[in-house]
Amino acid sequence: MTKPKPKPKPGLLKPGMIMLAVMFLWAAQNMPAAITPGSGALWLCGAITAGLLARAALALAAPVFKILGDLIRRSFQDLQAGPDS
Repeated sequence: MTKPKPKPKPGLLKPGMIMLAVMFLWAAQNMPAAITPGSGALWLCGAITAGLLARAALALAAPVFKILGDLIRRSFQDLQAGPDS
């Protein structure tokens, strides 16, 4: 009887963590000198927009990276198999 494989531990490269990192980086770079209610609201909306755009870019790029990874893996397998196969 085989044991089930353990679930992989989630890493820091999850889309949600990357989205938060982009939000914090954008917010830190674009912080206004004096925060008023209006500038604070715009600053917060800008940070949320940056995070959502990062999430959308990851959603579009993930299938492309998966396909490229599969192609590279297959090419290495073909190289290891040799010219006889």
